[in-house]
Parts: sequence; C-alpha cells; structure tokens
Amino acid sequence: MRVWSVPGRRASVAVMLLVAIGLVLPASAAAKPPSTVAGAAGGSLPACKGLSESTLNRWIGQANSGRDVSESLGRGRACEIAIGAKGLTPLTGKLSLSATPGSVVLRGGAPIFDVRDRGVLALTGLTLTGSTNAAVRNNTGGRVTITKSKIVGNSAYFGGGLANAGGTMSVHDSEISGNTASGNSGGLGNSGVTATMTVSNSKVTGNKAMFGGGMANNTGTVLVINTLLSKNTADSGGAYVNSAGTVTIIGSDVVDNTSPDGGGLVTTGTLNVIKTRISRNAGGGIASQGGGTVLVTDSQITDNTFTGPGAGVLNAGGGLLTVTNTTITGNKSDAVGGGVDNHFGGTTRVINSTITGNTATSGGGISNAAGGLFVSTNTTIKSNTPNNCAGQIEGCP
Repeated sequence: MRVWSVPGRRASVAVMLLVAIGLVLPASAAAKPPSTVAGAAGGSLPACKGLSESTLNRWIGQANSGRDVSESLGRGRACEIAIGAKGLTPLTGKLSLSATPGSVVLRGGAPIFDVRDRGVLALTGLTLTGSTNAAVRNNTGGRVTITKSKIVGNSAYFGGGLANAGGTMSVHDSEISGNTASGNSGGLGNSGVTATMTVSNSKVTGNKAMFGGGMANNTGTVLVINTLLSKNTADSGGAYVNSAGTVTIIGSDVVDNTSPDGGGLVTTGTLNVIKTRISRNAGGGIASQGGGTVLVTDSQITDNTFTGPGAGVLNAGGGLLTVTNTTITGNKSDAVGGGVDNHFGGTTRVINSTITGNTATSGGGISNAAGGLFVSTNTTIKSNTPNNCAGQIEGCP
C-alpha cells in the first residue's frame, strides 16, 4: 500500500504502528509523574478522616470475595486519600464508590484502580489525580462506569487519564483534563477488538500525547456524544486518533486542538461524524489516511488551518469519504484543497453541502489529486480563493 506523506504530515503506517504499541504495559513502564495540577493534584487538601488506602483495599478485598460492595466516601469538606506507588489491589469483584462531586480526591498510584477480568467498578463524584500509569486501567472482561468525576493530572504510556484495554468503559458528565501519555491517548485510550468505550456529556481538554492528545482508539469501538474535545495536543491527532477501529462522534465540539499531523481527527479506520462542529484546529480538521472510511453529516467544519493539503477535510491513501448536509467554510491550507482535498486514489462524495470562503494555493474549495471526487448538483461551492475547484472533479461548478 502506498503511504501518503507530505511535509508536516506523517505516514499513516507510523500512526497505526505506534498506536498499536500502546497496549497494557507494566507499572515499571509507566511515564514519569505529571507536573503538579492546581488544587486537587497539588496535595494541599487534608486527609479524609476514617478513610485511607487500607480502607479502599479492604472494600476491594470484600468485593473480590464475592460481595457487591457499595460505599459513600464523603459529602462534606473536601479531603484527600493518598494512594501508594503500587496502586490499589486489583479488582475482580463488584465495587461502587460515590461522593459529592469535588469532595474526595484520590491521589497517586500506578494505576489507582486496576480492573481485571470480571471486575466491575463504578465511580461517582470522585477526583482521580497523580497516577503515573493511568488513573483507571480496565482490562479484558472488566467493566468501568465513571460519572460526575474528574480525571486530572495523570500520566502513562498509554491512556494517560483512562486506559481501556479490551474491556467496557463508560464515562458520563465528567472532566478528563491535563493528562499526558508518552505514547498515545493522552486523555482516554481504547485498545483491542473487544474494547468498547462510551463518552457522553463530558469535557476532554488540555491533554497531551504523541498520538491522540485527547483520545485514541486502536481496533476497538468508541461512541462520543455531546462532548467537548478542546485544546488537546499531539504529534498526530490533536483531539483524536482512530487506528483500524470504529469511532462515532455525535453532537460534539472538536475545537482548538493542535497537531502538525491532524489537529482535529485522524483516522485509518471507520469514522462517523454526526451533528458535530470541527473548528479552529491547527493542523487540519479531519484527516483520513491509509484507506479509512469516513462519513461526515449534518456538521460544521470551519476555520481550521494546515500547512499541507486539505485543511478542512483530507481523504488520502485510497479511503472513502462521504460528506452530506455539511458546511465547510473559512478553512485555510498553505498547499491545495482549503476545504476538501482528495489524494492518492481516494474516493470522495460531497452531497447537499456548502463549501465557501476557504483558501489554498489552488483549489480553495476542493482539490483532487488522483482519485474520484464527485459533487452533487445540490451542493454550493463558491467564493473560495483562488478558485473553487482544482483537478478532475465531477459536478464542480
């Protein structure tokens, strides 16, 4: 397979390889401790009275012995529980922990929670910070649900904040911010064909990684609903990298992310973007590489910038891109294809959409450089600079 590469955008094979490396690593391979995060991560809170690492391990032991353990950690003054470097005892039973949001901080560990096969963990209202091997690691056969919680200031090689390696993980009404990964998945990582992740009504902001600053998926399945992915940074895929898996993003905002190779979303697998805003990303809005399949519908792709081709949407390496009922405007490329660019044998279809006010050296609206690019008669392409279309494009006015 020919791999597309231009200055400022790395080969898709490299993305796939390095994302695949980011599977479960032992604690000895954990990243260095993260920098101090103001408030909870700084360790300035008083210790929780009557609660300690030993208390949590006792509850885990009870759960592992067959009991369904459900405990409330606190509802009053904010306090902190210090977790040792090895983290808590691995969980193989059912454990539910809750607190008034912001009242209880768990700090330390590598990871804090380690959920194994048949383990079921539910966390509500907790803040997890300071882990050097992900705050929660969920393995094959495990199930994790996180609600109204904060995952801040953690680090790892894979999944700086949350790492799902083959299990099922759901995150709702939560904040994943300021986490780092030396490999991939700064905020949340999903890896393995059995791995399933759902993120809804949450914020994924200010995370960093080599690949997938906000999130990354490798061969698994991910659903993102009504979530903000913003100000994440990476070498590839500032907000998200999807490698050979399936990702669906609905009703979300992917804004102000940064990467020299796909500031917003980078995919080599299947990506569905529905009723979502992709805006102001530095390094491009959406990039399909290595034969991926992308559907963008009822969305807005605006004001993204890139030094290479396809500042709004790039389809490269033989992929299939379908854009319907979508507005693509204000994007700027220092190469070709300010709004949309089709490269190296890809097939792109634009249906009932508006492409206007985009800028590039050529094909300010749409550019086709070898491949099939088809524009429906009910699509508007106008007022792009220096021209609306470049290359062989069927249906371009």
